[in-house]
Amino acid sequence: ATGVKVAASPTFPSSTSAYLMQGLGGAITPGSTGNVLITISGTINAASATTVDNGVRYQISYGTGTAPTSNSVLAGTQIGGIQTYTSAIAPTAVGDVNVPFSTTYLVTGLTLGTTYWIDLAAESVTTVSDMGFTQVAVTAVEQ
Repeated sequence: ATGVKVAASPTFPSSTSAYLMQGLGGAITPGSTGNVLITISGTINAASATTVDNGVRYQISYGTGTAPTSNSVLAGTQIGGIQTYTSAIAPTAVGDVNVPFSTTYLVTGLTLGTTYWIDLAAESVTTVSDMGFTQVAVTAVEQ
């Protein structure tokens, strides 16, 4: 089984103290092994001029049932390491921060025939809703 989803740009995380779901809408239904390689990639960007050390933390999440929506409470199982991007400079204009990102994790032991949603859990660093994701692609391939 393979699942590929290119998501519209989610709403930037509106919390610096709790991880929120991004509502990416990725999904896969394992059919042979229950082992799925998940990759989420795209661009981290800033909504406006930002300050040094503003950024975003993120981690792959998956689960069953209704998929989360953008900025909904943390849901599912979080896997892989928490990754963080913070700006080392203070850009002066919108569009000055555009940083590619990619995170990958192999999930094992998923139940065959069950559909799993795939998403990112994310929180803002320093300033709420200052940085987030655009042009996000979710790829899941059963191994």
